[in-house]
Amino acid sequence: MESKWYVVVETQKDGKDYVGINDDSYTGGNIISEHDSENEADAACTRHPSVNNQIIELPDGYNGHTAKFYIEPIEVEGDLVKLQCAEPGKEYMARWCYSSVITEKPQPASRS
Repeated sequence: MESKWYVVVETQKDGKDYVGINDDSYTGGNIISEHDSENEADAACTRHPSVNNQIIELPDGYNGHTAKFYIEPIEVEGDLVKLQCAEPGKEYMARWCYSSVITEKPQPASRS
């Protein structure tokens, strides 16, 4: 049996709604749409109107690789901001950087 993928909206502690994707193990009630593949759900997620489509590519801190991060900070401490990784399957990653970095290089999202 094929897995289903869902686009969901959940309100977090900061009061903001966040859009993401989950597989068929998701038990919440905030499903926006159902899809047959992870790629299809991810594409639908990026088209949702509440998604911040601003992404920046930064070094991920491992062996000189880079990763895409949302420019909307998930935490702010002085002049430092904590950004969440925007790459599917790597949402658990976060990176601290100076706030000037996110104001210098924002670009439209492309989450393929």
